[in-house]
Amino acid sequence: SLSRKTYIRTCLIILAVSGVLALYAFPVLKRTVLSFTWPAVPAVVEEHRMESLRCVGFRRRSYWRGIAQYRYVIDGTEYVSARMNFYPGYQKKKGAGLMKIYLEKRYAVGTTVTAYVNPYDPAFSVLQRGSTNVLLLLLLSSITLLPAAAVVGLIFGTRSEVFASPGPGQRRK
Repeated sequence: SLSRKTYIRTCLIILAVSGVLALYAFPVLKRTVLSFTWPAVPAVVEEHRMESLRCVGFRRRSYWRGIAQYRYVIDGTEYVSARMNFYPGYQKKKGAGLMKIYLEKRYAVGTTVTAYVNPYDPAFSVLQRGSTNVLLLLLLSSITLLPAAAVVGLIFGTRSEVFASPGPGQRRK
């Protein structure tokens, strides 16, 4: 059986992981939700390319993400950005081919697209508003881990031998 100390450590670890996930996910999701109120500005695509990230370690794999660089003007000031969405997800080589086709069709060089610009920081803009699956996964996992700590408490709390204090004249095992 587990001791009270082990139970408390388990709950603290679950709460710490949940807190870290929430600290990362909530600000990004807040900005994602607020982006639906950002003004739309016409932008011109300057280039699109695939960027590679090579992972070093046991499995040496290359991951790819699509980048569309665009230029827009607000109040006479010209800005350049390459942020397509709030979480630039990397894909394996198989998905990279589809992403390249998507970039060539949707963000062809010289085409005018809509950029959504943060009114408080005009240098920050995105081409696609809304959340990605990764952000939703982070938020849901942080919310799910909080009740998990409570469930661990209920499971171990109902086991009287774990938390039972020894009676008079008895020793702890």
